[in-house]
Amino acid sequence: MKTISVTYHLDEPPEQVANVLVSAAFNVAAERLREETVSSKQTLLEQNDERTRYELHTVERQRSMTGSLKRSTFTSTNVSTYDVKTRTMRWTYRGQLGDRARFSGVYHLYNEGQGTRLVHAITVDVRIPIIRRALTGAVCRALERAWPDFERLLKVFLKRVKTGSASSSSS
Repeated sequence: MKTISVTYHLDEPPEQVANVLVSAAFNVAAERLREETVSSKQTLLEQNDERTRYELHTVERQRSMTGSLKRSTFTSTNVSTYDVKTRTMRWTYRGQLGDRARFSGVYHLYNEGQGTRLVHAITVDVRIPIIRRALTGAVCRALERAWPDFERLLKVFLKRVKTGSASSSSS
């Protein structure tokens, strides 16, 4: 098991960042950053003054053991819960390897002057003895390579909120 983390410094307040992080439009766009994504749809499960909970279902192309993409697909599920009081969003991902590879994470949103310090920690737990270390390393490197694109996308969506052109559609 390995945990990696990244910190983003954003100009917008935590509430605004949280609103983008739970939005269907943002999450579908974030899934499209990954080359294996075919389609994605977010379903709201719960939303009240205390929390927002949703599922993100993504059709993905399978990867071979060498990392190349196959034609066959599977549907992954990411369940996320944002807690308003603690400004924390926890998520779990279930994909191609089922229980043999578990992925989870947490976003912590902190006040930072007029803006937000967003800390994202991801835990990768591969339970396949022969390839555990290699697969864990490959997954962590891929996640770390994707962080700059994620940050750029987040900033684009935050700018849209500022200008009033944010959308909540999903596809």
